[in-house]
Amino acid sequence: MRYNDRVRNKGDQHFHRPAVRILSVKIVSLDACFPIQVYGTVIARDSVDLKCLRLFRCEKDHCQLISSKDESLILTGPKRGLLLLDDAYVEIDLKIRDPQGQEDKGLSKGFLTIRGIAPRRLDKCVVESKDLATRLSTMEVMYAVVNNAVEATMAILLISKLLLSSRG
Repeated sequence: MRYNDRVRNKGDQHFHRPAVRILSVKIVSLDACFPIQVYGTVIARDSVDLKCLRLFRCEKDHCQLISSKDESLILTGPKRGLLLLDDAYVEIDLKIRDPQGQEDKGLSKGFLTIRGIAPRRLDKCVVESKDLATRLSTMEVMYAVVNNAVEATMAILLISKLLLSSRG
C-alpha cells in the first residue's frame, strides 16, 4: 500500500493515474480432464517498483479445485493498485497436483504484457483480455484499463461480533 501515512480530507488533491485491474484468470483450454487441483502463483508487476504483487497463491498442500473451464482462479490480490503509465506484466506459474501422488504436471508458465497507457487513446474504462498458450493449457487473463483511477486504502474496524444461528 502506498500513500497511507495520513487520512485525506475534503479538498485534498488526488492524483488521477491510469491503472489496470485484474478481473479474472481462467483456463480456457486444457489437454487434461477436469476436475483438477491447481497450485502455484500468479503475480503482477508494474513500473512503480517492479515488486511482485500477488494475485493468486496456493501451496501444493492447499490446492484450488477447478471443476470446469467456466471456473476462474480465486484471486486474493493485489495489495495496491497497478499503475499503467508503462507496461504491466502478469506472470503465471501454475501446476496440476497429481491425486495419486505421482509427478505433478506444469499447467501454465509464462508471462503476459499489458500495454501501458502512453500509446493509447482512452476516454473510458475498457475491459480487455489476453491469452497465454502453453504446452498443456491456454490461460485467459481478463482485466480493466481505467484512465483516471485513484488508489484508496480502506480500514474496517469490527466493533462487535453478532453470532447468528439457525434453529429448526
